Amino acid sequence: YNVAIKCATITPDEDRVREFKLKQMWKSPNGTIRNILNGTVFREPIICKNVPKLVP
Repeated sequence: YNVAIKCATITPDEDRVREFKLKQMWKSPNGTIRNILNGTVFREPIICKNVPKLVP
């Protein structure tokens, strides 16, 4: 169905690089996934009635 699910991510800036001791400032995860999929990253969840909601 060409559908993907992604967990919440951070876009590292200089503060996040120091905070999480990252080796480098990576590109935006959302932008990277959007480019690979040639599509849109939605900012709100898409709820399907036939998929049980495990977390209230």
